[in-house]
Amino acid sequence: MFTSLLTDREDPAVAAALFFLLVFILLAVAGGCVCVWRAARGDVPRWVRAWALATLVAGELVRKSGSRRTSSSGGGDSGDGGD
Repeated sequence: MFTSLLTDREDPAVAAALFFLLVFILLAVAGGCVCVWRAARGDVPRWVRAWALATLVAGELVRKSGSRRTSSSGGGDSGDGGD
């Protein structure tokens, strides 16, 4: 899937930029997961708590956008109490 996205481009600079963007996003997500884990364990620096909070907020936004998409295409009540 991603291989075709990167190799179908005519300009190799665009393919390289997309590749590095995907790598950056992957590293940010992995780092966010580590920060959430460390923040849950206790005494950590302020930047770890901030990154953990940003990760949790982003995850919640992604979850809500997915449920909106599902409920609008499903046409029925999901039965979750109307979050």
